Formats: sequence, structure tokens, C-alpha cells
Amino acid sequence: MGGSPLLARAAAAALEGAVPTEAAIAEAARVAAAEDIEPLDDMHASAAYRSRLVEVVTREALTEAARRADPSR
Repeated sequence: MGGSPLLARAAAAALEGAVPTEAAIAEAARVAAAEDIEPLDDMHASAAYRSRLVEVVTREALTEAARRADPSR
């Protein structure tokens, strides 16, 4: 996790052609944390914490994007 945006290619591939269900979004978020980033440990946070943070924030962002795309959700 750095100071600039990152395209989560593996997460995008996991969602390509899929219906954005809660399960599909959770899997894409898991993939983003596992494959799209290489977090480092430092005095502010561990790599494990940063990886978990990526998963949570990605899931929240994808859920909100799906809601905005289909307000009936």
C-alpha cells in the first residue's frame, strides 16, 4: 500500500462477467488482498493488518459501486 492508486487486476478479473453478489464481491476483495498488493511491515502497521485493510476497503468500495449501479439493491 503506497501513496498512489493501484489497479487491482486480479480482483477485476475475478468480477469480470460476474453478477456482483455479496459472495462475488467478498471473493474479489479477498483476491485483491492476496494477489494485487505486497504490503510491507513498518512502525505504523504490520503487513497482515494492511492486507486485511485492503480486503475490507475493497469490499466496501465494490459494494457501494454495485449499489450505485443498481439502486434497487
